[in-house]
Amino acid sequence: MNIVLIGMSGSGKSTFGSFLSNLMNMPLIDIDGEICKKYGDISTIFETAGEKIFRDFEEHEIMLASKTDNSVIATGGGAILNPNNMKALKQNGLIVYLYADIEYLFNKLKDANDRPLLSAQTDEIKKQKLEQIFLSRSEKYLQYADIVLNVSGILESRNLLDEQIEKQLGALYIEFLNSFEKKVYKKFD
Repeated sequence: MNIVLIGMSGSGKSTFGSFLSNLMNMPLIDIDGEICKKYGDISTIFETAGEKIFRDFEEHEIMLASKTDNSVIATGGGAILNPNNMKALKQNGLIVYLYADIEYLFNKLKDANDRPLLSAQTDEIKKQKLEQIFLSRSEKYLQYADIVLNVSGILESRNLLDEQIEKQLGALYIEFLNSFEKKVYKKFD
């Protein structure tokens, strides 16, 4: 079974995916990374070919990743927009939604220039766009999720928002294990 990470851009899917991969000795398939390796920079794809072509590349890479086993798969933020993606990923995957609130996401992304849907905008416009994307996708994230980890909530409740990334990832991993254990036990209730 694969562990599939979904969530908004900036929620930590790639970072947490890498951490899980190393800790659990499972290969990591970072969908955006695979797209970059094969087709070029994501911002460039958006600028030259458009979002539709990017989503086609994304679907292709997700179909390949979904055929693997015992992998950690970090999806892009918009992967949930395509039902085919999620159907394929759910067949052999535990879907983990890394939820983060708007303030957390904005603080992580406000200076990022490599996010095509948020690039070249003022902070105010960036935050509004982020809120729009969040609102348009949040139901789908919850619809597909087997486990929801509230990234910002976990880090805030444990006073880890400003701590080293290793401590943050460790807290998320413990929460992931607790959630996974509850899901497994629920099957036997």
